[in-house]
Amino acid sequence: MHFIKTGIIQLLFLTFCIINSSKAQELTLEQCKEMALNQNMDLRISQEHILMGKNARKMAFSQFFPQIEGNASYIRLNKQFQLLDEDFTAQNIIDRLPFPLPTLPIPIPIDFNNITLLPARDTRIGQEHNFLFNVGLTQPIFAGGRIFEVYRMSKVGEQIANESASLERQNTLYETEDLYWNIVSIQEKQKVVESYQKMVQNLEKDVESYISQGVALRNDLLRVKLKQNEIDLLLFKINNGLKLAKMALCQKIGIDINSDITLSETEIEIAKEEIVYENIRQSAILNRPELKLLEHGVKLSESALRISTGNFMPTIGFTANYLSLRPNPYRGLADEFGSDYMFGFVMNVPIFHWFEKHHSRALAKNNMNIAKLKLEDSRQKISMETLMVSNEILEAKKRIEISKQSVDQTLENLKLVQDSYNEGMMKTAELIEAQSLWQEAQTNYIESKAIYKSLEIKLKKSSGEL
Repeated sequence: MHFIKTGIIQLLFLTFCIINSSKAQELTLEQCKEMALNQNMDLRISQEHILMGKNARKMAFSQFFPQIEGNASYIRLNKQFQLLDEDFTAQNIIDRLPFPLPTLPIPIPIDFNNITLLPARDTRIGQEHNFLFNVGLTQPIFAGGRIFEVYRMSKVGEQIANESASLERQNTLYETEDLYWNIVSIQEKQKVVESYQKMVQNLEKDVESYISQGVALRNDLLRVKLKQNEIDLLLFKINNGLKLAKMALCQKIGIDINSDITLSETEIEIAKEEIVYENIRQSAILNRPELKLLEHGVKLSESALRISTGNFMPTIGFTANYLSLRPNPYRGLADEFGSDYMFGFVMNVPIFHWFEKHHSRALAKNNMNIAKLKLEDSRQKISMETLMVSNEILEAKKRIEISKQSVDQTLENLKLVQDSYNEGMMKTAELIEAQSLWQEAQTNYIESKAIYKSLEIKLKKSSGEL
C-alpha cells in the first residue's frame, strides 16, 4: 500500500512538472531589454574596452612621476688587462733622452738594464670576478607639454570606450524593443483574422441553412468557402510570421529560440503628447553617442596638434644614480666594493630636422580640421534625421486617425449589411465584401499603429533618449 501511495505522489509531481514546463513564459518589455543587455556579446566586449581605457589612463598618469630602475651585472674575465708589454727599466728612460748623459770623472760601472722601475706584470688590472649594482632615478621636468597631452588623450580614450558601450547599448535596446512591438502587432492581426474567420464560419452555417430552406443558391456557399480558404491561408502565414518573430526575439534576449513565450503587452498604445521638434533636436545634439564620439575625436586631434607643437621645444629632465662596483675603482681596483652617487640635469634641444617637425605639425592640423568638419556635418545630418522622423511620426498619427475612422465606418457598414442580409435584402456576396472591408480596415489600423510605434522607438534612438 505504501508503494502505491509513493507511486501516485511521484506521478502527480511529474505531471505538475510537465504542466509547468509546458506553460509559456510571460515576458515584459523591460525584462526583454534586461535579458538582451546581459547576453549581448558586443556589449561585453565594450565593457572590456572600458576597463582597457581606465588602465591606459592610469598608465599615462604614471608618466608624471619619477621612474626608478635598478640593474645589476656580473662579468667574469678570463685574462687580466696588462698596460705594458715589457718591464719598464731605467735604460728605457736613458734611451729616450734627447741628449747623452755626461761622462762621470770616476766611471762607475752601472748596468741600467738590470734596474727595473716598473715590472710589466705589475701593470695588470682587472679582477676575475666583476660586479656592478646601480639604482637610477629619472624625473621629466619639461617636455613641451607632451606628457600632459598624452594623459589627456588617455582620458579621452576612456570616454570614447564609454560612449562606444553606450552606442552598443542603444542599438541593443532599439532592436529588442522593435522586435517586441512587432510581435504585439502580429498578435493583434492574428486576433482580427481569427475574428474574421469566425464571421465567415458563421456565415457558412447560415448559407447552408438558407440553401436547405431554398432561399440561397449553391453559388453563395462556394463564395463563402473560397473566402474561408483565403482566410485559412492568411492565418497560416500570420502564425508562421509570429513564430519567426518570437524566435528572433528569443535569439536577441539569449534564450532557446524554440522557447514558448508570451508578451505581457497585448495591444500597441499610442502616445498622446505632442512632439516638439526643437526639443528633440537639442536632445539629439547633446545625447547622441555618435556625436560624442566625434567630439572626442576632435579633442584627440587637438591634443595631437599640441604634441606636434611640443616637439619644437626642448626636453629637460633630472637624473640621479647610486652605484656600487667591485673591484673598487676608487681605491686602485682593490678587490672590494666601492660606491658613489651622481646626479645631474639633461636637456635635449631640437635644432634642425629638415622641416620634419614642421610637416608633422601641419599634418596634425589637417587631421584636426577634418575631425571638426566631420563633427559639423554629422550635427547637420542628425538634425535632418530628427526632423524627418518627427514628420514621419506626425504622418503616422494622421494615418492612425484616418484608419481608425475607416474601422468605425466599416464596422457600421458591416452591421447595416448584416441586418439587411438577415432580412433578405442583401446578397451573400455583399456581406462577404463588407466583412472583407472590415478586416482590411482593422489590419490597416494595426499596421498604422505598428509603423507609429517603430517610428517612436526610432525617434527615441535619434534623440539619444533610448
